[in-house]
Amino acid sequence: MKSLRLVQYLLIISLAFASNIGAQEHTNLALQSLAPKSPGASKSVSNTNGFVSLNCAVIQSDLKKMMCASPEIMAAESKLRDLYQKVEVQTRDPQVLFGQQKDWRKKLVECKSEKCILERFRSQEKMLSTWIANEMKRLQEKENCQGKACWPEGSAMHTAYVLSEELDQLTPALQLQFEKLLRLLSNTQGSNGRPYIESRILSGIELQQRGWKKYIEDECELVGALTGAGGTWPTTWALDCQVTQMKNRLLDVKKVTACIEKIPRETRWIDQDVCIRELITLSKNVNPS
Repeated sequence: MKSLRLVQYLLIISLAFASNIGAQEHTNLALQSLAPKSPGASKSVSNTNGFVSLNCAVIQSDLKKMMCASPEIMAAESKLRDLYQKVEVQTRDPQVLFGQQKDWRKKLVECKSEKCILERFRSQEKMLSTWIANEMKRLQEKENCQGKACWPEGSAMHTAYVLSEELDQLTPALQLQFEKLLRLLSNTQGSNGRPYIESRILSGIELQQRGWKKYIEDECELVGALTGAGGTWPTTWALDCQVTQMKNRLLDVKKVTACIEKIPRETRWIDQDVCIRELITLSKNVNPS
């Protein structure tokens, strides 16, 4: 389907865009506290976004007291700090790394024993040791992934897939309803009881439908561009526009069909034009003289 090919094109653009972003975002977005310690700081670990706001010169909590009193914990903290700094430089998404580190820090604060603190440090060290390898694996899986499940809900790509699926359902539904209308018009009987087919009207309806499809695609492309959105969002908004217009058109064709069906068969050939005029959009207010 055309809409699916459009989403696949969006996928290629999005992956390229994400790669560039990953290469640009780096060190300053992560934990400043993991920078190497300055001389004379062996007894103090002060930071802005680090594991814990630890100042061994001013102990204010049992957690800080346990950490500062344990050479093993202080060594583990130093080792983890250096490891984080290395991973931070290599990762393609430092914000995700920062978020993980923030969650880990919250769990560390919950510790009530030296054993718990050491276990949390070792667990985080193990996680950081495999971060880059796992990140590359996730990126590879995303590149090979297809469909909306590969993208977070609410993102441009996920939304585009959802809209594409909806458009693929609406397109045949509109075609079936349109064919029903044509059959109804073709079976209209004249005053003599014989089939009455106004060939020019039927031809005009078919031509208008083909023109409507092309016009909506072009207009919605402009609608998407005028949003001024970044990345792949303009194309996603264009799909949203097409879905909306398709729904409106389907509703119009159904109304016209229902309108004609309500007209008595013996007068339908005279009165059905009033119903058909509801298909006209741009020239609704133009009355032929």
